[in-house]
Amino acid sequence: FKQLLDSDIFVNFLNSFLAANDDIQQIMYPEIFKMAKGSLDSSMINQSFKRILCLLLEKLRRSMSTSQEEISINILQGWVDIFISGESPVPETRPQKAFIKLDAQDASALLTEASHVLTAYLNFGGHEGVINSDKAVFLRFKLVADIIELVCIAQIPGEEDVTTLSLLLEDDSLHKSTSENLASFVDWTLFNLSSVQTTTVTSPSVEMLTKIQNSINKILISLSDHEEHIKSLMPRLID
Repeated sequence: FKQLLDSDIFVNFLNSFLAANDDIQQIMYPEIFKMAKGSLDSSMINQSFKRILCLLLEKLRRSMSTSQEEISINILQGWVDIFISGESPVPETRPQKAFIKLDAQDASALLTEASHVLTAYLNFGGHEGVINSDKAVFLRFKLVADIIELVCIAQIPGEEDVTTLSLLLEDDSLHKSTSENLASFVDWTLFNLSSVQTTTVTSPSVEMLTKIQNSINKILISLSDHEEHIKSLMPRLID
């Protein structure tokens, strides 16, 4: 499996899968995860993590709001599940630490993708649209919620008990992208805050929205030792 991931065979296989019609995709979909789950090894997956995620996120961007979106999200969701827990779907008792190790650069890329989906496709600004949303909206919410959760619970490679999030916030080379992602998360949270505060009615999408906002709050709490990030966010919080 390692050799397959590092070669163009796996890339070509995924490209063929995403270009196939719905009937063929439904047949092939389980086989993708059999390939992964049959050789689950954290170091193996770590080495190919960026290649897989970049490929699938690129395909997702191209397929948003098309007939290909659901299957693209399902594939990406399956991989994110594996990165979180080592299996798909994630068990009901969710892990406190991610199955894979995640470096700051990969975490930054994931948060950038998450913020893009939030602002471009999940910016309702009120609870009505979230409560009555369709399956496509729920799948988007769930994927973004789990991507942010992955970043929050991951640890960096080669270190014990050093969180990826803490390293990301300290990395000067990623300061610009991190600041932009934080600003995007704050703007989205403030705009959509009423979605969970003005109603007692709930739905699967509202639950995912709440999970996202809780994860963003966790990230913001982690800023207590990062004065520059706090300063850059203060105008948004005051306004």
